Amino acid sequence: MKKVNKINAVLVELILVILFFAISSIITIQLFAKSYSITSESSAKTKLTMVVESQMNEYRNKTAPEGNRVLYYDDKLNICDKQDATYTEEITAVNDDKLPIVNVKVKVVDAGNNDILSFDTSYERQV
Repeated sequence: MKKVNKINAVLVELILVILFFAISSIITIQLFAKSYSITSESSAKTKLTMVVESQMNEYRNKTAPEGNRVLYYDDKLNICDKQDATYTEEITAVNDDKLPIVNVKVKVVDAGNNDILSFDTSYERQV
């Protein structure tokens, strides 16, 4: 009878250990998936920031048109058509005729209409 109890105790302990490792592996997989998602979002934000910074330099150097523009980007941040877009950038640039300043509003949203970047700024035009 004692031998059967020892075998049952070993089996229960083995089941508990397997259960612990299964739960640990599920949590670890979820953490890896979340970290990948955070990394890809961060990478996209960094690339979008560089694109917007380049556009701001164009406004500052008078090479970008004034007025409202909407640009569409795919997941690799190449300009694309609206139906293929992952990111949408809305730019409003207004030049004050009395001052050499251009006011620029930029808003970038993803396909789910969530804000990625949004800011207002003013630049003095290069003469």
